[in-house]
Amino acid sequence: MNSSGYLNFNNLTPGTYTLEVYHYPNLGLNLTEYWGGMTVSLQPGSNFVTFYRHEPWIYNLQASVINGEVVVAVTVNGTVASPTRGEIELWVANSPSSASPYGPSNVTYVTINPGINTFHFTYPVNQAGTYYIYAAVLTHISTYTVTDQWSWTPVQVPQLSNLVQVSTTSTTTATAPTTSTTTTSSTASARASHQAPQTTTAETVERAPTGTTTSEGEFVWLVKVSGNAFFWIFMMVVVVAMVIMTRRR
Repeated sequence: MNSSGYLNFNNLTPGTYTLEVYHYPNLGLNLTEYWGGMTVSLQPGSNFVTFYRHEPWIYNLQASVINGEVVVAVTVNGTVASPTRGEIELWVANSPSSASPYGPSNVTYVTINPGINTFHFTYPVNQAGTYYIYAAVLTHISTYTVTDQWSWTPVQVPQLSNLVQVSTTSTTTATAPTTSTTTTSSTASARASHQAPQTTTAETVERAPTGTTTSEGEFVWLVKVSGNAFFWIFMMVVVVAMVIMTRRR
């Protein structure tokens, strides 16, 4: 391709040719992108044709962190005439230099429709730090072929202690009121670290503070109070009876 942006083919005999266009970005994972092909009919003399990229390409990529998971939204411009089989490959790495173009962290088969398509992915992580996201879209053209890629996008994962969701359930009984708190956190390492997802469940039970009572506990307490009152009333009746008997004597 010359400085004017033209790609020249010289000394070709007239006839029909197939033109295929590939792109080498020379950055990131440097995957070879197939931009499309076209049939060209050459006539004697000079011939000029204009090529338009017509295979699906990535319009945007956004990454965020929600509940301890990296959430990625990949928007693909479906430059196709009808729904087409596609594939989204994602790389999640702590360091871009450690990623292999042959080992994506996630591979998802999708249907690419004409127009704008947005695909969402979640990827659990097990430690804080900066993660880097790379994406490629593949289109089924006799086989799955890379048609575009989106270079490394950083996302910051805060301390996991700030990401744990806690659900609390309180239960009360007449004999031993308790409060049960169950905390469950599901985490998994980035595929780039080649670690299997892990799930940790912790359960803690603590006694209610002294003096905490239930309705049943209050009922038992009232019964005890009524019992004590009955005792003192009985004693008063006995004393009164003894005084009456003494006076009669």
